[in-house]
Amino acid sequence: MINKAYTQRDGYSKSGYILGVVLNALAAVCIIFTILITSLEIVCYGNFDFYRQEYEKYGVLNNLPEGVTMSEEDGLMAVTHHMMKYLRGDKDTPDLQIKINTAAGERDFFVERELLHMEDVRVLFIKALQFRYIAVMFTLFVLVYCRYAIFRDQKGTAKAMGLGMLIGAAAFFAVAAIITVLALVDFNAVFIKFHHIFFNNDLWLLDPRESLLINILPEDFFFDIVKRTFLIFIPVTAAYLAFTGVMYAKTRKSVLTFRDR
Repeated sequence: MINKAYTQRDGYSKSGYILGVVLNALAAVCIIFTILITSLEIVCYGNFDFYRQEYEKYGVLNNLPEGVTMSEEDGLMAVTHHMMKYLRGDKDTPDLQIKINTAAGERDFFVERELLHMEDVRVLFIKALQFRYIAVMFTLFVLVYCRYAIFRDQKGTAKAMGLGMLIGAAAFFAVAAIITVLALVDFNAVFIKFHHIFFNNDLWLLDPRESLLINILPEDFFFDIVKRTFLIFIPVTAAYLAFTGVMYAKTRKSVLTFRDR
C-alpha cells in the first residue's frame, strides 16, 4: 500500500526503493554464495578423516597404476594434506612437489600434466575464497547504504531487504535447482561441463594408467564432496531464507511514504 503523502525528511523516491530492492537481491546472491563456499571449505578442510574414509570406501590403494604401491598414512594421507594446503594457497606450501616411497623406490607423486592442472585448480579455489570476502563486504555495504542513504529508517530498510533478498534467493535457487536435477540425472555430464566452463585447456583429462591423482580421486569422490557440502549448505540457507521470509512478512503490509523524486 502506497501513501503518496510525504515529507522531505521521511519520504523515499520510488527509484530509490527499487534500487534498494535490487541491491538487496544482489546481496542475497552474495550471502548464499558465501554459505556455499564456506560449506565446501568445511567439507574439504574440517576433518581429514573424511578423505581416509573415502580412500577406504573406493579402495584407491588397490587401484593404483601397475608397479606403484604406497602406504595410507605415510603416502596417501601425506599427499592429501600437502595437496589441500597448496590448493588453499598456504604460504608454507608454495608448490605441489612431493615425493612418495613406493615398492619401486622414491618417486614424484604428481606428473607434469597433473601439476599444471592443479595450478589451475588452485587459482580457481583461491579466487572463490577471495570472492567470498568481496561478497561479504558488498552485503555489508548494501545494508549500510540502504539504511542510511536511501531509507534512513528501519521500516523502509526492512521492507526492501525482505523483498529484495527473497527475489535474489529465488533466482539463485532456480538456477541451482536446474543444475541439481541435471547432476542427479547425469553427474558425469555436469562434471565434464564444469571443467569446460572453468578451465580453458584439457589438462584435466588424465590417463589413469599414468596418473596417481585420478586414481585416488575418482569421480564418485567428488559426488560425495557435493553431497556433504549440501548437507551443510541446505539447513544454513533454509535458516537464512526463513529469516528473510519473516522479515518480509512483517513489513509486507507496511505503508511506505514516497516523495516525488
